[in-house]
Amino acid sequence: MDVLLTTIFVVVDDWYQKQVKRTTLLKPGVKASMSDSEIMTLALVMDYLPFPGETQFLGFVRGNYKEWFPNLVEQSQFNRRLRKLDGMLEKLRRSWVEQLVGESEKYFLLDTNLGTQT
Repeated sequence: MDVLLTTIFVVVDDWYQKQVKRTTLLKPGVKASMSDSEIMTLALVMDYLPFPGETQFLGFVRGNYKEWFPNLVEQSQFNRRLRKLDGMLEKLRRSWVEQLVGESEKYFLLDTNLGTQT
């Protein structure tokens, strides 16, 4: 889990710094306690772990990785931020697909079903 978190955060944050942050205007209001990169990282990691929902996943992170995410927000704020970042996550995923198969491919199939727990 440590390697997964670290790897995804580094890839997400590098992409964010290159593609998003330089084109984003400063937003009014209080600076967010948790970075967009951290929110996106947790959203992507959540895709890999078999938790029934965000609440349980964030509880797991809070209980086991609080030192990694000291400013972890509550579930409702996490969900709001994640919805705002949905377009960025889609751009990130598309950039990964382009890196994996190239822009010339017309179709690309990726099965992300990890199965279900019983």
